Amino acid sequence: MAASSSRTLLRPRVLLVGIGGPTCSGKTTLAKHLVSLLTPPSPSSPSSSSSSSSPSPPLRTFIIHQDDFCPPESKLVWNERVGSADWDDPDTSVDWPRLRHAVKHVREHGELPKGHSSHDALNVQRETTVANEIRVRYQQRLKDVAAKIAQGGEGGLVVAFLDGFLLYHDDEVRQQMDVRLFLRIGRDLLRERREARGGYVTAEGETWKDPPLYFDEILWPSHLKAHARLFQGGDVESGQTTEEARDIHIVEAQEPPGKGEPTSMDDVVAEGCEVLLAALEKMAAREAA
Repeated sequence: MAASSSRTLLRPRVLLVGIGGPTCSGKTTLAKHLVSLLTPPSPSSPSSSSSSSSPSPPLRTFIIHQDDFCPPESKLVWNERVGSADWDDPDTSVDWPRLRHAVKHVREHGELPKGHSSHDALNVQRETTVANEIRVRYQQRLKDVAAKIAQGGEGGLVVAFLDGFLLYHDDEVRQQMDVRLFLRIGRDLLRERREARGGYVTAEGETWKDPPLYFDEILWPSHLKAHARLFQGGDVESGQTTEEARDIHIVEAQEPPGKGEPTSMDDVVAEGCEVLLAALEKMAAREAA
């Protein structure tokens, strides 16, 4: 009984934060900003995208990348019209059983399953600094409330961010999240950003670029298939949210939605900080009750 109680005490508190939205909407960038604000990186610290076997500190953060759960290209559906594998279909472009297992493991143990590896580092890594004003406004507040929770028990606190372009398609994965963000972006800006991107590195280490017709025939229809139910009339660009999206906080990547100028990343980060801070304060209040 004593051993069982000890294990329970050492079990970390876990806050799972989902950051969804279509490709090139800024999901991973936002996740990295939030990790940086919670735990500023140092040269000697391990990658925020991986778990460590070293003794657990009071507060740990890491990112779970949905892209790491894509099946091998040979197992993807082939689109004859485009002449390409379909990397975006919500039903087949994610190994959902493996992702469900990983997210549940994080929920129960505060770390990714042993043997998990990420290929995110193989992609072009963009600068993740934010305006000093944002750092001053949120960093200490986030760290203070997180530390308060972490110090409430021997297991500490884990804040895990799950980012992915199909994040809310699978109900089992969705239900594991405590916080759900969705970055919304219009079709034209999405196409512009996608075309400007140099390609993606696959799990096999190969660089993949969109062939002609890919955006119109595969990517955009898959985005609609995955997310139309979240917006009235299926209007994923500027429609009001439906009851299906009642637990999702929409972050507009353009103002007005779907058509206007891109929202600055500083504004996106500030909004993400407000949502994260509210979730942590709610968690702290529960711990204190």
